[in-house]
Amino acid sequence: MSDLSPARRGTADDVFTRHLLPVVAKLERDRLTALSAIKQRVILTVPLTIALWAAIVFLLVSFEARSAYVIALGVAVATGASIAAWTYCMLPSGRFADQLRETILGGVCSHLGNARYTRRPDDNAFDLSAFRDVHLVPSYTTASLEDQISGTHRGSTFTLLEARLRKRKRTGKSSSMRTVFTGLLCRIQMPRRISANVLIVADQGGWGSWVRSVSAWMTPGERVEIKHAAFEAKYDVFSTDPRIVRDVITPEFIDNFLRLPAILKTDKVLAAFSGDVFCISAAETPAFLDGFSVKRPVIDMREELGALIDEVMLVHRLIDLLLAGDRYARHD
Repeated sequence: MSDLSPARRGTADDVFTRHLLPVVAKLERDRLTALSAIKQRVILTVPLTIALWAAIVFLLVSFEARSAYVIALGVAVATGASIAAWTYCMLPSGRFADQLRETILGGVCSHLGNARYTRRPDDNAFDLSAFRDVHLVPSYTTASLEDQISGTHRGSTFTLLEARLRKRKRTGKSSSMRTVFTGLLCRIQMPRRISANVLIVADQGGWGSWVRSVSAWMTPGERVEIKHAAFEAKYDVFSTDPRIVRDVITPEFIDNFLRLPAILKTDKVLAAFSGDVFCISAAETPAFLDGFSVKRPVIDMREELGALIDEVMLVHRLIDLLLAGDRYARHD
């Protein structure tokens, strides 16, 4: 496997030893404090919730409530109270998860150098137009962004973050919001421009690929054959200038790009070169700390660290590949 990075600048053990071990004792105390707070809240709220349900059932039976509206109202009140009680009980877990997330991701950024972590970036600070214009994400009405890692590597800036995009759907006089994308977005600013757009999309089979190839609004330019069996089995490549493709879609780039689905834990990976920007969208990726449990000791977080470092280091490796040689001179 080709890896043009001079050296891997981080492992899970490195980050854990240098940045987390000094604070792991405090984190563990905070975890136990959160767990204790949850238990105390459960002891308080569970009897109250049971008593509320019992009181509502008693009232409905005593007054022989036969109205579906009255019964539904009583059940709704009890259900709402139960949800509120559960939310109240789990607040300490959420606060500790945020603390742990900031500590771990902050440690990764400190270890990498030239990188910073932002828990909730400004939704307007990250330009999504590059993703939307080449159809890496669907059209949307609102965007919610979190867990942003941004920095520089070899003079190129990059941003990696989790995004949730929602679109308003109108039906007659009413409207509703539905989620159209959740996953990771990665944007790499290259020091030089290419003079064409290049889009890498999932192979949709013969008919689907033909439809995409004749639909100018879906793809830029024409479909370009890539002489790599494993890559062509999964992806189609389109470009406004096929001559550019062989310079940017190199065997080394393909080898690293084919690793993305395994690292990001999703097959829905798309990418595009547009001017001086290289973008990747990965839909339905598991969120960082997905499946987190306050019952789990902090010392056991090494596996999550390894997965996270692989994601960030892959961005570094892609930048190394993109900057290898004079690939981005204009083709006149």
